[in-house]
Amino acid sequence: MFKRLIDWCIAHYKATTFVMVAVTAALALLAALPSLWPESFPRLNGVKVDTDPENMLPATEHVRVFNHEMKQEFALYDMLVVGVVNDRAPDYVFNPATLSDIYELTEYAKTLRGEAIGEPGDPQAGVIGIDIIAPSTVDNVEQGGLGEVSFSWLMPEPPETAEAARAVRDKAMKLPFMKGTLVSEDGQSIAIYLPLSDKHLSFKVAAKLRAKIAEFSSGDTYHITGLPIAEDTFGVEMFKQMAISAPMAMAIIFLLLLLFFKKIVLILSPMIVAIVSCVFTMALLVATGNTIHIMSSMIPIFIMPIAVLDSIHILSEFFDRYQESRDRATTIRGVMKTLFTPMLYTSLTTAVGFLSLALTPIPPVQVFGIYIATGVMVTWLLTVTFIPASVMFIREKSLENFGLTEHNADEESHSFMTRTLRAVGVGTRRYAKAILAGALILVGLAVWGITRVVINDNPVKWFNEKHPIRVADRVMNSHFGGTYMGYLSLSPSDELPGPGKLASEVEVALQARQAELASDAMTGVDEVFGLLLAKARELDASAESREAFFAQWQDYAAEQMDAAQDEMFDAWESASLFVGEQAQAGQVFKDPAVLNWMAGLQDHLLTIKSPDGRPIVGKSNSLADLVRTVHRELMEGNPEYYRIPDRREGVAQTVLQYESSHRPQDLAHFVRTDTWRRTSMWIQQKSGDNHLHQRRLAVQDGQRHDGVVPRQFRGSLVHDDNPVPLRALGHTLDDPADTHDRADLRHDRLHRQGLRHACGSPFLAESRHGRGLCHPLHFAVARHGGEARLVGGGRRADLRRTGPRNHAQRDSHRHWLPAALGCSARAVPDGWHVHRGDIAHRRRGDALPPARYDHRSFPLALPRPGPPGAMQMRNGLLRSRGSHSDDRA
Repeated sequence: MFKRLIDWCIAHYKATTFVMVAVTAALALLAALPSLWPESFPRLNGVKVDTDPENMLPATEHVRVFNHEMKQEFALYDMLVVGVVNDRAPDYVFNPATLSDIYELTEYAKTLRGEAIGEPGDPQAGVIGIDIIAPSTVDNVEQGGLGEVSFSWLMPEPPETAEAARAVRDKAMKLPFMKGTLVSEDGQSIAIYLPLSDKHLSFKVAAKLRAKIAEFSSGDTYHITGLPIAEDTFGVEMFKQMAISAPMAMAIIFLLLLLFFKKIVLILSPMIVAIVSCVFTMALLVATGNTIHIMSSMIPIFIMPIAVLDSIHILSEFFDRYQESRDRATTIRGVMKTLFTPMLYTSLTTAVGFLSLALTPIPPVQVFGIYIATGVMVTWLLTVTFIPASVMFIREKSLENFGLTEHNADEESHSFMTRTLRAVGVGTRRYAKAILAGALILVGLAVWGITRVVINDNPVKWFNEKHPIRVADRVMNSHFGGTYMGYLSLSPSDELPGPGKLASEVEVALQARQAELASDAMTGVDEVFGLLLAKARELDASAESREAFFAQWQDYAAEQMDAAQDEMFDAWESASLFVGEQAQAGQVFKDPAVLNWMAGLQDHLLTIKSPDGRPIVGKSNSLADLVRTVHRELMEGNPEYYRIPDRREGVAQTVLQYESSHRPQDLAHFVRTDTWRRTSMWIQQKSGDNHLHQRRLAVQDGQRHDGVVPRQFRGSLVHDDNPVPLRALGHTLDDPADTHDRADLRHDRLHRQGLRHACGSPFLAESRHGRGLCHPLHFAVARHGGEARLVGGGRRADLRRTGPRNHAQRDSHRHWLPAALGCSARAVPDGWHVHRGDIAHRRRGDALPPARYDHRSFPLALPRPGPPGAMQMRNGLLRSRGSHSDDRA
């Protein structure tokens, strides 16, 4: 069959050439048209380029799936890192000119979205502005007085004086999660972290940033680094190199063929086979919907030399035989008869070798192997059809002096190559044993060398040492904790019980709390907690989920508390608090013991070294750092308090404080705020080398240290049955200036010392029991003769007073705001009294800060003493409605 095919190609050489050109052109158009005009050919597959090393793994690979899940769960993005370096003492980068440029660059980076970076179809593509980490976009956390934390922009505007610039440095250096991350410890560099919606946009974003940086004249050095830019830049430059390397390879092959055969018309056909094979294979790869990855981009370089091998055999044999018959058709038929079987076997073995790569679990390697094998067989088919046909295009006149004759055979025998090959043959026969011994030694050295191979796939090191990306990587990692971001996800190993087991889970704790309260002689405890347990058993049988169980249980306790008689109110209030505690019992990462363990883990990571003694991890940030920093500032910035609070409630309050910052969304980058059972630790690594990441971290399994969840802070000023006038505590409201004081309170009861008026912030108490961190309180104030109490839980907040009940309207706003309460109580004459108010609204289990819209200016304005009037909580203010009211903001 193949003999007839070859004979047909020789006889119909023009038709053979036409078929080859037509099929190749059709396939090339099939790939080119949707690539150039995708909107006109939506059903065809155009060129898709992917240089992401992550896609070396299958989409279903566990590591890859887990990585995507964690990124989505914690809203993490790949980051572009822009470093600014100034080594001019004494202020280095902290001078007005440099900081002004950094501010301008940050504002410009916020605009790099959608059409600005060439992505008009997706206006959200590009830099995630809300998560940019830069001096002008992060908060300075500092104490605002005992028990208060102030959140203000670190650099709200470019500093105009050297003193203001140094103030930015001093503030940043005080914050552990900025030092070594945002600002270098030597003060010579600042890093801007730009999160990207898609890391494949990094090259476009970086190009825009470089153009903007070129406008600056402050003399600072700017570096752009990070894995996304390394990968994306490599993808762009890879295709530039392929566009250069492929023609160069073709030119070298052409020159070698010309050197050997000295006939341009004869060597054109092997070149055509090589080009057609490459075009055919790559067009087929694109048309079938495959992506051009790093490996598949090298397919032409592999196919090109393979494509000319069989052609060289044919031409060499044709050269040796032509003079025998001096007939093109006769000679080429004899050549093909001799070489057909060897060429088929060599092509098949080569194709099978590459096809074996299809068995690897790496998709780009599979594509590479399959299409190299396809290209090899296409090359073989073109060789046995087109090469014989191409010979027929050569005029016999041009072959008069072509071929091996007795004269040139004798002349050829005296050539340098012939003499060299003959000498090698003689030496091989004479020194056979020595050659074999040398070969064995080389094999041994090869085995030893294989054991020394280090597998590494750091994209930054794909570039030469003088490349800007390589230089940026080296400079930035010398100044900062590391530009290679890694994320360590931590979660408890146990699962929380679900419906059917929840009642038994809470029963032991419920009975213990019941016994504790009964020992205090609280009225109605046994009855109330009995009803509470019965309701838990009822809900346990019907609730769809754990969250639904506790939500309904909390609703039940709150409703019973609302409707309770005065003598049963305390019991139901205690029951409501208990239910709230149990709902949070599984929130592992509010546990001080767990957070302390995390802090220890962070310290341990810093001790891990590479084989040559270099640190692998330069810096880490976690929820523990956030909690410790806020706790320190609550304690008037005392460095001794840079630690985890002793109690779970203290942790909750530091978190609550942080949610009052300009960037409350950052909390969700570190912890699941709905369950508090999964956290993310940010690890800055100084190197992206694989073999360093593969060093096992000696980390023990995390063990829960929950214990029994302590009581919630109650912020009590007085016993429910013993309201104490402020005057009795040495405080008066006669002076209008006193209306803006704040109160330092300790949790639990009867801590009446050092009172000042409070609003909207966790605060500390100075009392005979020492210091303590308290819940934010919102005070309802009423005239003597009636108690005004602001209580809350679940999705409601009710203003309650003794005597005739005056329930506030309930509000189910997703984010609790004082302005949404709409609660009121009527004041009566004879003195002011402050009573307990414990408001805790939850969204997916979280306590949200008051006055979400403006946490930094939320005073509680109290009316001056005057004629009786109704008071209302409106817009975060307690107002007096009357002709003599004095509302203060």
